[in-house]
Amino acid sequence: MSPANQDIERQGGAALSGVAVVLAPMSATQLHVGLRYEHEDAERVVHLAWYLALRCADRACFVDKRYRDQWAKIDLDLCSTEAESVIAICEGIKRWSTGRDRSARYGLLPERAEIAADGTIPVQSEFTCATFVLAVLRSGGVDLVDLARWPDPTEEDRTWQRETASALAAYVAFLLPRLEGPTREQAQQDQRSFESGVGVGSKLCPSDEWPVASTRADERGAEIQFDPAA
Repeated sequence: MSPANQDIERQGGAALSGVAVVLAPMSATQLHVGLRYEHEDAERVVHLAWYLALRCADRACFVDKRYRDQWAKIDLDLCSTEAESVIAICEGIKRWSTGRDRSARYGLLPERAEIAADGTIPVQSEFTCATFVLAVLRSGGVDLVDLARWPDPTEEDRTWQRETASALAAYVAFLLPRLEGPTREQAQQDQRSFESGVGVGSKLCPSDEWPVASTRADERGAEIQFDPAA
């Protein structure tokens, strides 16, 4: 991605839908992704910033101030029905997330990335910023990526997964004193999962083992040593 802001349009000449994928750097090596949409003359970006950090605001709040001139917008040439459906789900997420203790969990298992058609997010769902965007689009009838044909994780992917799980374990430990009720109980389970490596155990198995049984995920997860203080 070049230092200048970018608008990247798909080939084909279709009318733009008002829905776009946006990307922005969070660090020198990490990109963040969200879904931009237009509704009632307002531009919003819905994205999962981190664990229990679901956001729906304007693009200025999406882009880190350190990189305010470095972002890319990829307009999606959806048909009007697809665009209306995706925008309705984005607005549904916005309404749902304004309720007390309503947010989304960050996690590394793409098979758990599910969003209901009305924008509600089941408690068992978990996402990265990328699988969150894919789940929003999929709920609106747009399958952007065929995960069944996605390649096995590379060593670089595994390193990122280990580092992310370690950071998540530390962050959830920081959050726990501020949480209550079912949200706190779920966070405690997630913290144990991140610390033990269970959350990424299935990702370390080759695709011919998918779907991975929990015992196998536990076995692979036990091979990983995390430093929650990292």
